[in-house]
Amino acid sequence: MKNRFTFLFVLFTFLAAANGYSQTAYRSIASGVWSDFNIWERTTNVYNPSPTWVPAMSGQVPTSNNIVFVRSGHTVTTDGTKSSLNLTIEAGGTLNPGANTLRVGVPSSSLGGGSVDTLRADGTLGAPAAAFGLELGAGCSSLWMTGSGTIEAGRIRPANANVNYPGSATINAAPGARILIDKDILLDVNANYALSALNSTPSANDSISITIFPTRTVTVTNAGSYFHNDLSTGAGGNYVYNINGTLDLSANLSTTGGTKLIPFTNAASSISLNVNGLLKLGGYFKADTLGTSLGSLFLNINNGGVIDASLTSKLITGTVGAATATPNIFFKISGNGSLKRTVPADGTKTEFNIGTSLTSYSPLTINGNGPAEIFTVTVKDGFTNPEPPQSLEKEWSITEQTPGGNATDTLRFAIPYTPPMPPIPGAFNPLDVVYALRWNGSAWEGFLASISGGTGEADPYVAKVSGFSAYGLFILSNTPPTTTPVAFVNVKAYQKQSGVQIEFGNATESDVVNYVVEKSADGRNFTAAGTLSPKTNNGGLNSYAYFDASPKRGNNFYRIRVTERNGNVKYSSTLNINLQTDGIWVNAYPNPVRGNNVNVQLENFDKAVYTISIFNQMGQRVYAKNISHNGGTATFTIDLPVAVKKGVYSLQVGNASTTVNNKIVVE
Repeated sequence: MKNRFTFLFVLFTFLAAANGYSQTAYRSIASGVWSDFNIWERTTNVYNPSPTWVPAMSGQVPTSNNIVFVRSGHTVTTDGTKSSLNLTIEAGGTLNPGANTLRVGVPSSSLGGGSVDTLRADGTLGAPAAAFGLELGAGCSSLWMTGSGTIEAGRIRPANANVNYPGSATINAAPGARILIDKDILLDVNANYALSALNSTPSANDSISITIFPTRTVTVTNAGSYFHNDLSTGAGGNYVYNINGTLDLSANLSTTGGTKLIPFTNAASSISLNVNGLLKLGGYFKADTLGTSLGSLFLNINNGGVIDASLTSKLITGTVGAATATPNIFFKISGNGSLKRTVPADGTKTEFNIGTSLTSYSPLTINGNGPAEIFTVTVKDGFTNPEPPQSLEKEWSITEQTPGGNATDTLRFAIPYTPPMPPIPGAFNPLDVVYALRWNGSAWEGFLASISGGTGEADPYVAKVSGFSAYGLFILSNTPPTTTPVAFVNVKAYQKQSGVQIEFGNATESDVVNYVVEKSADGRNFTAAGTLSPKTNNGGLNSYAYFDASPKRGNNFYRIRVTERNGNVKYSSTLNINLQTDGIWVNAYPNPVRGNNVNVQLENFDKAVYTISIFNQMGQRVYAKNISHNGGTATFTIDLPVAVKKGVYSLQVGNASTTVNNKIVVE
C-alpha cells in the first residue's frame, strides 16, 4: 500500500512538471512563527526540475493552496489555525502547532494537489501534550500521513468544511474522503475524542474513512480520551474505520464512559469498524442503539484481527432482536478473528459477544472458578476436525493466556436461534440430549449439557456445562463423547486433629497419570503438597484422601490437579479452610453465588451429622443435604438446584443440638 501511494505521488509530480503545471511552495530558511514572512522562501513552480526559490515578501506566507517544507535545523510554530496542500517536515526539522489546528490537503484541482495529498513527517510534528488538532483539509479527498519522524497531536479528524465531502455521487463522483495513517502517532487530547471520522457537524452526505496501515500504531495516551465522536442524535452519513495496524485505547480505564459507537437517526447512515490488526480497548466500550437510532452499526473482526478487551470492565453490545435498522450488534468474526477478555476470579459471568454473521449470534459465557485469567475466543461455521454425527455447524476456539491457570466453573454456548420446527432427521437438535465436546488432540471429550432458552432471537437456546479446566476447540453435538474426562465428586477438606484432611473422588477414572494435591495461602499461587497414584483407571469411581500435617494459621486453600496420559491437565474446585477464627460459625463462598456451585465452610463444629439447608425469603426450604462432619473446620461443595433463582437466601447448618445461620446471595 505504501509503495503504491509513493508511486502515485512521484508519478503525479512527473506529469505535473511535464505538462507545465505551476504550484507555489514555501520552505523555511530560519526558525520562527508561521505567519512571519521572514522565515520563508518561495517558488511558483515547485514541479520544475530546478525551481527558483526567492525570499518571501511581506504578506507572503503559506496558505491552504501551497506546498510547505519545514527544513532540517528549523523550528516553526503557529499562531492560529494553519493550512497547507502537502506538508513535509524534514529530518531534524520541527513544526509545533501548540494547541492550534493544522489542516493538510485540499481538493484535487488545477492547484496540482493530486488524488492523494501527503503529510510527511521525517522530523517532528507537535510536542508532548501539545494537543493540537490535525485535520484533513477542507474538501480533500485523501490524505496520506507517512514519514520516519514523530507525530504527537491531540486529535485527528476531518475539518468541519470537509464533512460533506463528497456529498453525493454528483460531486466528483468520488467514493469518499480518506485519512490514511502510515506511521506511528501519539494522540493526547484531554478528556475528548482523539480519533474520529466525523467532526462536530455530521451530515447525511458524509462518506469518510480512516485507515491505520499494517505495522503502524496509533496510541491514545490521555487517560480521559476515547475513539469516535459520538454525535448519534444527528443525521450522520457513512463512516468507516479500518484498523489494519494497531489502535491503542488502553490508557483510558474509566468504567463510566469512554468509546461509544451509536447508530445515527438517519436510516441510510452507517458506522463500520473493521479490525484486521489489533484494537486495544480501555475500561469502557459501548456499541448499542438508542431509542432514536435508525442507522446501521457493523463490528467486524476479520481474519487476523484481534479486539483486546482484557482491560474492559464495561463491554456493552446489543440490542439483539430490536426493531431498529441494526437489530443485531455484536462482533462478527471472520476467519481466525478473535475477542480477548478477562474472566475474573469472583465467578462473574463474562460474555464474549461474537457471531459469524448478523443472523448467527453465537456468544460464549465463561464463569471462572480460579484466579483471574485472560481468555481469547473465536467462532466459525464448520469444523477443524472430523465431527461426530448430529453436531451443530459451529466451532468455538477458547484459549487461556496461562494454560492450566483457571479451573472453569461453567461454560455457556449460545445456539443461533431458529424458529421451532420439526427436527431434520440426522441434524443437530437442541431439544435432544446435547453434549459440549472438546478436542483433546486425538478424540472428542466432553460433558452432558443442560439446555435453556429458545423462546426467540433475544433468548436463544443455551447449552450450559461445568467441569472443563482445559481448553481448545469446542463443539455441540447430540452424539456422546468418545472419551470421558475426569469427573470430580465428593471434594471436601476439613480439620483433623492439628492438620487438614483433603478427600475427593473421580467418578470416571481412566488414563490418569497422577493426582497432585496443591495448597495456597492466597487462593492464587499454588504449590504441590503431595502426589497420589490412580487406583484402577478402569472408568469407574475411585476415592482418595490426603492429610496435610502442617497447615498455616488463617486461610489454607486446596485444589486437586490431575494429569491424563494425553497431557491434559484438569483441576477440581478450590476449597478453603480457616484455622484462625474462634467460635462456631458457618460461611459460604463465593458469595454472591454465580453459577450453581457454592462452598459451605464449617468452623469449630463438633463431630456429628448435620443438615445443610437453604431457605428462600418465604421460609420455604429449597435445598437440603446431610453431611457427616469429623469435627473442627471443614468445607463441603454443594450443587444448587435449578429452583434456586436469583435472590437472597438463608443458609442453615444444624442438627438437634446445634443450629448456625448465615445469608447467601444468588446472582
